[in-house]
Amino acid sequence: DHDDTLTLKLPTEHVRHVVQIAREAISNALRHAKASRVAILLKRWKDGVRLTGEDNGAGFSPAQVDHLAHFGLTNMATRAQRIGGALHILSAAGKGTRIVVDIPQTASS
Repeated sequence: DHDDTLTLKLPTEHVRHVVQIAREAISNALRHAKASRVAILLKRWKDGVRLTGEDNGAGFSPAQVDHLAHFGLTNMATRAQRIGGALHILSAAGKGTRIVVDIPQTASS
């Protein structure tokens, strides 16, 4: 689900990072979690936008993950930080995964 008016309010570089975060979330859900359902949502959030990715895959314990060994998670977090955002990972074994990236409208590259 995507609202084109949201991307017009973010700098082009921010849009590129948001797209890559969404692609990584989809890739992780399909390759690693073996999800049969993946949903990506971009919507207005406070003074910016919120990207949410959710799957029904295997899930994992974020506290027990070595992010240095999981390049996809590290890349998503790094991209979010570069555009002034924050990545939040909500997951549990057998419960799927939900990633949330909040990007303030005033974020700078």
